[in-house]
Amino acid sequence: MPSLLLLAAACAPSPTPDDTACDPAPAVQIELPDPHRNLVVISIDTFRRDAMGRYGASGDPTPFLDALAARSLTLDDHASGASWTYPSMICALGGRCGEAMGVVPEAPEGGAFADMPADADLLPTWLRQAGFVQTRVTANRILAQYGFERDVDRVVAMPSEGGDAVVAAALAELPALQADGRRWSLHVHLMDTHAPYQPPAEWLGDVYALPPLPWDLDPGGDAWSQVADTYGDADDDLRAQIEEHFTARYAAAVRYQDAVVASLWDGLERAGALDDAVVVVLTDHGEQLWDHGLWGHNRSVHVEERAAVAMLWSPDVAPRAVAAPTTHHDLVPTLMPMLGLDAPEGVEGQSVAAVDPDAPRFALTWPTGSAPQQAVDWRCYTLTYGWQGAASLYRRDLDPTEAQDRWDGAPVVFDALIDLLDPEIARAASLVDAYVPAPPQR
Repeated sequence: MPSLLLLAAACAPSPTPDDTACDPAPAVQIELPDPHRNLVVISIDTFRRDAMGRYGASGDPTPFLDALAARSLTLDDHASGASWTYPSMICALGGRCGEAMGVVPEAPEGGAFADMPADADLLPTWLRQAGFVQTRVTANRILAQYGFERDVDRVVAMPSEGGDAVVAAALAELPALQADGRRWSLHVHLMDTHAPYQPPAEWLGDVYALPPLPWDLDPGGDAWSQVADTYGDADDDLRAQIEEHFTARYAAAVRYQDAVVASLWDGLERAGALDDAVVVVLTDHGEQLWDHGLWGHNRSVHVEERAAVAMLWSPDVAPRAVAAPTTHHDLVPTLMPMLGLDAPEGVEGQSVAAVDPDAPRFALTWPTGSAPQQAVDWRCYTLTYGWQGAASLYRRDLDPTEAQDRWDGAPVVFDALIDLLDPEIARAASLVDAYVPAPPQR
């Protein structure tokens, strides 16, 4: 296969009408704020980046998150390392993804996941070593077990509970943390933008104004999976109606989720918890709403499932929008100095204070009942590859929704990105017995 020198030549000025040259994002040097004592992590499940007004959503759906991003160190080209919670949160809390720890998490039917390796240290271990007392309040059961709970002093698991209840529980935990005397960390994981997209009824006016579907999607109604299964065999009119309902429900959940985060922030502020704290707001992964003929997440490594939100705030942070590509495993090496701590050994991410805009960015997900899928972003290109052989090449700048496969128009670029991805494929293949990666094919 061609070397990276050939890829550099392919990206050099001398563009064709269909494949113009692309350059790396400008290099950045960012001065991080002075260290602060405490840490708040707010993670949001299944939140599409393009659902935020900052990233193009119409109708001002996320006024609080948009305003917070404008006064934070915000990573505007951020991506998850996977498209479902278990592996994506390993990346976010581990400073490296599961394959670097010797595990490729699978999502089997029934959700009986394997524990991560006992020596797979995450942020709670490093904070415990630094003397922190830690509490996690999570609406996703995954973050209460499988190794995510290690070294967290108190875990409050509220599976699939609504945001208002989760915020109330988190704020109820705060006085004990503040009274402990040690440095503290509070991690709140919200799940309102995860199916079944069911905010309180007052947020669903747009949905109830639509012509009704043949199924009841409210609590106690027909299973959402039944609707999704029907979609493939439906006629065009019914498909359009399903898409309209799912999209409207998701948009309502986004508006509610923004209000929930605003409520949490207000409670933290009133309690004085933000006076000497670093706050990290991130989304674990996104969601497809029939963008590539699919619904949900852990279905692919397409942009709708991988694009993520990440911002870091402290009382003295200098607001800054970072255009360089970043990924979840960059969060730990960025965060630790903001707490006055050294980045742990073994992390593969890099601090956004000196991010390399020309570094490739990788992702790996193992969908239920299918072979793993991987992706690499480099400059303006994205290559997606499934172990069963299907592969596609996209121009992220010209085609942000990954609608046009450019393999035929840029075969040298395609081969060079496969060269970048090959070591990651080999590393993952050494950990997966169920599938053998097939050569990429159309």
